[in-house]
Amino acid sequence: MTSQQQEEGRLRTHPAERFAAAEQVLDIEEIHEQLMSEPHPGLAGHRQIAILKKGPLTQVYFVFDEGGCMPDHSADGLVTIYAIDGEFAVTTAAARHILEPNMVLVLEPGIEHRVDALMPGRMLLTVYLAER
Repeated sequence: MTSQQQEEGRLRTHPAERFAAAEQVLDIEEIHEQLMSEPHPGLAGHRQIAILKKGPLTQVYFVFDEGGCMPDHSADGLVTIYAIDGEFAVTTAAARHILEPNMVLVLEPGIEHRVDALMPGRMLLTVYLAER
């Protein structure tokens, strides 16, 4: 970590630097190892790191402990939640969706949802911001 990162209270390199390359290979296992080696604790039973942020597209990698959660929230864009492993309950006003490994849930913009880890697991969240 650079002295500027320490001064800004940042945990990682600024996203503008992390996502600057015109071509990137993202190794999820390497990202996982880096995330789990960070010295700070996870919050609400999970750790997360943005792995891509370009224009309207954001991807975030999550590692959940059993019982970890993301309380009710919504996004101004199309959301996909890909369960890499583990098992997740994603609750909306309309349904409770159980995601097992290699399942993807798609939510339209503005749908409020909650994510609960039913066992330890990893997921990849993608948000594509709606045009304004």
